[in-house]
Amino acid sequence: LCESCQTLCESCQPLCESCQPLCESCQPLCESCQPLCESCQTICELCQTLRNLSCQPLCESCQTLCESCQTICELCQTLRKSCQTLCESCQTLCESCQTLCETCQPLCDLSCQPLCESCQPLCESCQTICELCQTLRKSCQTLCESCQTLCESCQTLRKSCQPLCESCKALCES
Repeated sequence: LCESCQTLCESCQPLCESCQPLCESCQPLCESCQPLCESCQTICELCQTLRNLSCQPLCESCQTLCESCQTICELCQTLRKSCQTLCESCQTLCESCQTLCETCQPLCDLSCQPLCESCQPLCESCQTICELCQTLRKSCQTLCESCQTLCESCQTLRKSCQPLCESCKALCES
């Protein structure tokens, strides 16, 4: 029985929910602060702080993470593992593919927002134009060294004032 209100725990402990603490199997509690996560009524088994691993995950500096979820910290956005890996400096993910920022760029290094070789390694398959410094790409999108743009029709080199090449016979309006 609970010493205060004389009620029983649903499982095996002699203390009630309001008086705390309960057994680890039915409602594990933090030894120091005791409160439970409001969603699932569990606590962190490692750091014994108020939260649940899946519904309220915190960063490593604030609180230890579950090895399986590794979700973004809502407080300070500390580096996570492969499911949501962040750049150590900028702590930003690509919103589309959630890939790793290998340097300090807030953009992913693959097909959705690829960067040039000087900024960040490129995907070998796409090699699309860098939105930052417009560096030359490989044969899949060969660019002019001066203007760094392609003919929209036949993909041949052209001058910067022409949206299409001379053989396609379409000029820039300006």
